[in-house]
Amino acid sequence: MDIIKVVENYPVPLTVAKFAEIMGCSKDHIYELVKQGTLPAFRLGAKWLLDPHRTANWLRAQFNVSLAA
Repeated sequence: MDIIKVVENYPVPLTVAKFAEIMGCSKDHIYELVKQGTLPAFRLGAKWLLDPHRTANWLRAQFNVSLAA
């Protein structure tokens, strides 16, 4: 199963740590994308969370941009 499907089928909002693990990158990198407003996320208490469907769509958009370049 590809990464986009893994993210899209995740049953609950993703934590930054879980998304970083799936993507194989650092939490700091994901936090930076959230801080820049590049990656859609929402805050619940002290945690930043990512909606699986919105995040999968964001990944699709990033992939399409890469193909066009």
